[in-house]
Amino acid sequence: MNHDFSRFDDHSSMGVSVGVDFDGTNLRVVMSMYEEVKHKLRSYRYCLWRINQNKEMIEKLRALAEKTSPSYSLAPGGDTKDSMANAAAKIADLEREIDADTARLKDELAKVEVLISGLDDHQQKQVVELRYKYGYSWRQIKKKLPYEEAQIFRFHRQALENLFPLVQKMIVNDS
Repeated sequence: MNHDFSRFDDHSSMGVSVGVDFDGTNLRVVMSMYEEVKHKLRSYRYCLWRINQNKEMIEKLRALAEKTSPSYSLAPGGDTKDSMANAAAKIADLEREIDADTARLKDELAKVEVLISGLDDHQQKQVVELRYKYGYSWRQIKKKLPYEEAQIFRFHRQALENLFPLVQKMIVNDS
């Protein structure tokens, strides 16, 4: 086997030598491919978190709107109708922004669901769902599934390889 060390980059702090050719496949390309797919899959948990944050914010805004009542003052220039209307308009604007953000996040969740459902191998799908949808650690996955650690990592790697073309297609379609 003939390795091309001319493009060797030392990334020993990451525990991997990126840029070394192995059997004609550039490891840099493979690593970035995996990271791209993992990034897309990790967005699932982030989107869920953001959607929950948005729900809480809407609840707080609505509670604030209900508590807002005119406060009368004898001080000159204090038109409470205008300030209440401004507050209500700001709350309505914020709610619209949050609703739009939530809709975008739900679209992202749906894309990741489609991505995962595109896996034909049920073992790969199990590992990816546990890891990225439900946030399991590798140790938790090993306890949950009847496979050896090496098999779990192999299923994960194969899933990432199988998902890469789908992620690439999604990126092109989103542009």
